[in-house]
Amino acid sequence: MTVDRARIRDTSPTPYRGAQPADMRDDLVIADLLPEDERLWVALDDGVWSRPLLFDVTHGAYAHVMKVTRAGIVARHRHTGPVLAFVQRGRWHYLEHDWEAAEGGFAFEPRGRRTRSSCREGATR
Repeated sequence: MTVDRARIRDTSPTPYRGAQPADMRDDLVIADLLPEDERLWVALDDGVWSRPLLFDVTHGAYAHVMKVTRAGIVARHRHTGPVLAFVQRGRWHYLEHDWEAAEGGFAFEPRGRRTRSSCREGATR
């Protein structure tokens, strides 16, 4: 039996020193995703804020955290790219779907979808 050396998992405690892609960006690590400092949040509506995390103008992508402190319709919108959503607290849903994203859950939404989001009573973030 032969072993394909390229497929063996490297468990060495030595950092990788090989070449990286020439156009690779630096890592981004944000230690305090939900800061108490209100200056880091952008008000979008009464009880609705966004905290921008990343704007990737080369690939047309961005990342942000939404904070919603009221129940009801949040906003009608169209996804300009795929959405990868993790629910930190509370729960929300789209009027167009029968599923609900709850605390600790994950949702994927495809690019181009038009939706109207709503937060349930008691949602905090």
